[in-house]
Amino acid sequence: MKHTQSIATSIATGRVIRWRQCVVAMTLLACASAHAAVLATQAELKRDAGMVSLNLDFPASVKYKVFPLTAPNRLVIDLQGVGISAALDRLASKPATPGSGITGIRIGHPDADTTRIVLDLKGAPPKPATRMDVVGNKGVQRLSVTWQEPGKSVDFAKGTKVAQAPSATTSDVSHSAAAGKRQLPDWSFKATPQLTYGAYRGAPTRDRIMSYGVFADGQYLDQGGVSAGISHSDLTFKNNATTLRQNNYYLSGRMNFTPDNVPGSMTVRADGHYVKNNDATNETSNVRVFAPQVSFLSYDKINYFDLGYARSGYGESNAGRGSLAVDQWTPTAGFALNEGVDWVQLRLYNIRAKNAVTTSATDSLEAKWTHYPMLGAWSPQQVQLGALIGKRRYAVDPDSASVYNLADMQRGGVSAGAQWQIAPDARLLLSGGYDRYEAQNGGTNTGYSGSYIYTGLTTQW
Repeated sequence: MKHTQSIATSIATGRVIRWRQCVVAMTLLACASAHAAVLATQAELKRDAGMVSLNLDFPASVKYKVFPLTAPNRLVIDLQGVGISAALDRLASKPATPGSGITGIRIGHPDADTTRIVLDLKGAPPKPATRMDVVGNKGVQRLSVTWQEPGKSVDFAKGTKVAQAPSATTSDVSHSAAAGKRQLPDWSFKATPQLTYGAYRGAPTRDRIMSYGVFADGQYLDQGGVSAGISHSDLTFKNNATTLRQNNYYLSGRMNFTPDNVPGSMTVRADGHYVKNNDATNETSNVRVFAPQVSFLSYDKINYFDLGYARSGYGESNAGRGSLAVDQWTPTAGFALNEGVDWVQLRLYNIRAKNAVTTSATDSLEAKWTHYPMLGAWSPQQVQLGALIGKRRYAVDPDSASVYNLADMQRGGVSAGAQWQIAPDARLLLSGGYDRYEAQNGGTNTGYSGSYIYTGLTTQW
C-alpha cells in the first residue's frame, strides 16, 4: 500500500562538538578553537639519571588528568581551561628525545575547554608520578609528569618518590597535596537544555512550532562515551485544528580506536531514536530509527571522513495505507583550512523511501563552514554558516540528533549560528535558519517557507 504522511515535524537541535584543530568527536561534526585564558609559558621534556620528565609551567593552577592508553601505546595529559601556546607548539615540533621511548608528540583539543597532549610511545606506557608545585618567586605553577626510562622496573604507582625540583618554594608540600583534587576525573559530562521556536509562512495548514528538551553526554577518557536526549514539540495548525504533540527520545554510544595501520583515529557510533505523537492516523508516530556510523580523523586534525546509515520504520497506518520504511546513506567529508581557523564539512543525503505515496527518492548536499575568530573576551568562540542544496524528505540528521518525520519536501535552506563561552564551564549557542518546503494541497504542489531560532546552554563537569 502507498503511504501518505500526515502533518508532523522535528526541528534540528543544532548540537555541536568543538575542537581546536578541527577534530570531530562523537560524531557531531564541528571544529573549534579553545581560546582559553591560561597558556603554558614553558614546556620541556628532559632525561636525567634514568628518569624522563615533562615539565609544564603555567601562570595559574590548572586541572589536569594523566592516563596511559594502549593499542597503540601512548601517554595522555589532559589540561582543563588551557589553550595551545607557542611553548606547546614548540614541544610538539621537536624531534623525539633519544632513549625516552617517545616516538612523537601530538597536541589538540578533545573538547572546547581541554588541551590534550599525547605522547606516542615505542613500548608499554609507564605509570608516571605527577605533581603541581609553585616554583620561583613569581608564583609560576609547574606540572611535572615523571617516569622511569624504558626497561627500568620502578613503578611510581607503588609509591616511589620523585626528587623535588631545586627551584621549588617552601609551599610545595601544600600545593602537591592539593594536586590530587585538581586532577580531572576519568569521566567528563555535559548537559544542554535547549529551546526552539519556528514559524511557517504560506503553508496550507501549518502555523508554528515550539520545541524544548535536554541532551546529556558522558565521555570516558578518549576511549568512548554515551549520549542521551529527550525533547517535546508542539506543532500548531491553522483554523483551530488539533495541535500535534510529539515526544522524541535519543540514545547513542561510541567507541574510539587507533589502529596501527591507519594514519588517524577511528570512531564507531550507533544512534537510536524513538518518536511518539498524537497523529490520529499513526503514520508519523511510533517512528523507530537505528543509525550506525563509522568515522576517521587524521592525526594532524586536518581531514575527516565518515559513512553513516539510518533505517527508519514508521507506524502502521490506521487508514489501511501500510507503513513507511526509509533507508538513508550520508557520506561526509571535512577538512581544516588556515591552520585550523576554518573548518568545512560536506555531507550528502541519499534517501530512499518504501511505500511512499509521492517521491520515494531524494538527494541533497549539506555544506557547513565554521570559523573560530581570535578576538576579544566577548567575541563568539565560533561562528557557523550552513546551506542545504537539493531535496530532502524523512531525513535523520546525525549532527543535531534529529528525525525529520515531516511529510513535505524540504527544498533547500540556509542557517547561521554563533557560540559564546560565558563561563569556564558554560557555553551559549544561538542559531537561526530559513528553509523552503513544498506540500501537496488538493492535488497541486504548494511552496512555503519556515524559519526558526534556537538557543542551547551547555555546561560541563
